[in-house]
Amino acid sequence: MLNKRIPTQAQIDAARQNGAKSKGPRKRSAKAALVTTHLDRLSRIVLLPEESVKLFKKMGQSVFKELSPETEIEAVFVTKAVLACWRQFRAVGLESSIIGRAIVNGSDHGFGGTVPADAHPAQRAGAAFESMDATGRFAISQYEARFDRQFIRSLEAFHRYRASRLRRIAEKSDSGKLNPGSTTKQTESPDAEPES
Repeated sequence: MLNKRIPTQAQIDAARQNGAKSKGPRKRSAKAALVTTHLDRLSRIVLLPEESVKLFKKMGQSVFKELSPETEIEAVFVTKAVLACWRQFRAVGLESSIIGRAIVNGSDHGFGGTVPADAHPAQRAGAAFESMDATGRFAISQYEARFDRQFIRSLEAFHRYRASRLRRIAEKSDSGKLNPGSTTKQTESPDAEPES
């Protein structure tokens, strides 16, 4: 038989006082380490040389904070959502870059004479966009839509997985009900007679 030392009331009180002084764990939480690991790995693989690692990580941390994945699999779904979101931003940047270049080099794109140089920037941008060939506009549109769908699918998969995981946990806790104040399962047999 094990001899367990039962703490005295003074020891219990001292532990409570020390606990109240605590400022939380000194080491980074496992969740923060998970986020950092996923975002570091992803930034090395995904980012183009001129893209901002700092901006990517800030955006990724926001998404991770919002969704708060609790398991590695949930973190994978969130990582996929971050990746899709970043690529959507890249598509918008690509479109802006192409239109900006067309504005600067207007005469090379067939609209130099139709829009005056002092025209409103929105007019010049519209003319630049129209000057792009249909294939280019379609490709950018498809690129953006593709990553929009990936982002939505990643979020849906994340929420389905989380709901399923939480449902399994609830079912396990319902099937193995604990006696109040005890860590052992309550064993009820159908033929057990009540105590008198």
